Amino acid sequence: MTLTATNARLKAGWKIVRHGHQFALLWQSQKAKPGRYKILAVGSLPKTLEAYEDLMRPLPGGHG
Repeated sequence: MTLTATNARLKAGWKIVRHGHQFALLWQSQKAKPGRYKILAVGSLPKTLEAYEDLMRPLPGGHG
């Protein structure tokens, strides 16, 4: 999967960027200034996508 295709799958406020041979999962709060992201995971493209999917998974016992 390409980086462009991966980013197309993510919800608004999320993106994956590449730096050298590693990728980073970034998240931007709605309250944050434009262009300000938090790094939540770093690793291979499959690992960063896996981290995103883990973060999107509903919590056990949650209502959603």
